[in-house]
Amino acid sequence: MLRRALGDRIDRDANSFVEMMAENGVMEFPYAPIGLPARLDGRAAIARHLENVGGMIAFDRMGEPTIHPSTDPDVVIIEFAGFGRGVTTGEPYDQSYIS
Repeated sequence: MLRRALGDRIDRDANSFVEMMAENGVMEFPYAPIGLPARLDGRAAIARHLENVGGMIAFDRMGEPTIHPSTDPDVVIIEFAGFGRGVTTGEPYDQSYIS
């Protein structure tokens, strides 16, 4: 999905979501659950966080993205959704994202 959305902005040799990010990339979670960070600064911090939470959700699929270009050629806004289940609870996971 990200390769389709971002095209040549992504290094062809990147093999994972984290490798597709800039070294100084930032992720913000304004509605983060208690105990989880609201902001991650840098690729290493993002990778650690994703490793820690990776076992919490079993993703079934990702929705088709909506791309919102900006006037800055280095900025693209992507809306998409993730669907799956909580690993320990079995509860449905249906989350919208803006990246």
